[in-house]
Amino acid sequence: VQMVGLPVCNGLLVTIFNIYAWTGGHGNNDSALRTSDLIQSILDEMNYHFGTPFAILGDLNADPSDIPPLEEHLQLGKLVDLGNNIAFGPPIMTCRPPNNGKPSRRDFIFVSELLLPFVKQFRVDENNFPVHSTLVCCLSIPDVLPDVTFSVRFWEEVTV
Repeated sequence: VQMVGLPVCNGLLVTIFNIYAWTGGHGNNDSALRTSDLIQSILDEMNYHFGTPFAILGDLNADPSDIPPLEEHLQLGKLVDLGNNIAFGPPIMTCRPPNNGKPSRRDFIFVSELLLPFVKQFRVDENNFPVHSTLVCCLSIPDVLPDVTFSVRFWEEVTV
């Protein structure tokens, strides 16, 4: 897990957690449990910093429904899956296994309810990476010029 504090304006700090979860979390209960513990630790940390907008992004290696604390926060509206939000279009597959396996959504950007109003754009860029697509999120926060944009290129580079 990489935790980054992104100062944006007037003392506002956006916290971003970049994760690479345990391989096989979809279909492997041990991996899913480890990832659940990881997500729960992030949620506990953010409860400690109540009122701080945050995002969790990265390769979940599972579906959100495989990770109970994540699924609960999504259902309660405390977190929003940008890739599964009608405001940004239909869900797009982000992972194409090299062994010609079935494409899936294993790469995500989840934002807290406090960060969602500032999300100006979300998109999945098809690229030349062998397995994963690049996820791009643009935030529009008052008093910040230019807009804050972050993108995630899994296994290759992370730009915040």
